[in-house]
Amino acid sequence: MKHLREVTGSEAGLSGDEQIRIALRRIIKRGGEAQMADLYDALETYVQAQGFSLSLQGRASLRRCVNRDAITLGYIEPHDPNRPGWRITPEGRKFMEISLGRTSV
Repeated sequence: MKHLREVTGSEAGLSGDEQIRIALRRIIKRGGEAQMADLYDALETYVQAQGFSLSLQGRASLRRCVNRDAITLGYIEPHDPNRPGWRITPEGRKFMEISLGRTSV
């Protein structure tokens, strides 16, 4: 099996906003809640389609996008140690509806 070059989402051509969209799509696909491993998998699927593999730095960058940016924007609920995982907010759903040009996601 060919070893794929490891890259960050950015090196694969994704902005932080696009990485957040990928994470939100996966959260929606999983019923509104997902674990960080699910979000890594979603981004890994994208970068593999580009001929790469997601690096450790790419994982760290995605965590930052989720932990800081998506929460600050109101798209994902803040971390709650009593309820592990990431949950999309109504604002996050609305953002995805607008992004996808749909009335519901």
